[in-house]
Amino acid sequence: MKAYREVLLRERISAMFLEPYLKNCDFKYNIHTSFNQHTVQTGRLSSSGPNVQQCAVTKGTKDQRSIEEFLGESDDEAINRQIRSLFIARPEKVLVSCDIGQAEYKVSVYLSQDLDLISRWQKDPYIDYHAETMKLLDIDRLCAKTVNFGVLYGMSYRGLSAALTSM
Repeated sequence: MKAYREVLLRERISAMFLEPYLKNCDFKYNIHTSFNQHTVQTGRLSSSGPNVQQCAVTKGTKDQRSIEEFLGESDDEAINRQIRSLFIARPEKVLVSCDIGQAEYKVSVYLSQDLDLISRWQKDPYIDYHAETMKLLDIDRLCAKTVNFGVLYGMSYRGLSAALTSM
């Protein structure tokens, strides 16, 4: 059974990361993605052909848990380092990684005019909304992010329940 799961995990990693990159690279093995501003309902920037925003397994996901179970140990960074090592900037160029710093929550706090949230934000402008939800609901970070984004973007209770049940 363990060997079967190992094969499935390797196939999944290959299908998610390696194959799309190899399929979409040029003859010099350069990857040229497209960044899309108007394809996601939430207004977030997306990436396609291939999706480089999904370039590594992140802590807390099903893939990360599968990898840890397969390895028999917790190694939060090993797979990330291996996948990200495929990305190398050309000479005199740099790769940039950006995080918009929970901008959606800051905008929603402002629009809601919730005095408690505004007060907390003023005390700590770097407040981690996902961590706050984790503490409040006693759930892991991935579930907290699902709840936060689901509520913020109007996910139905059935959609949220289905998303949380599949984790």
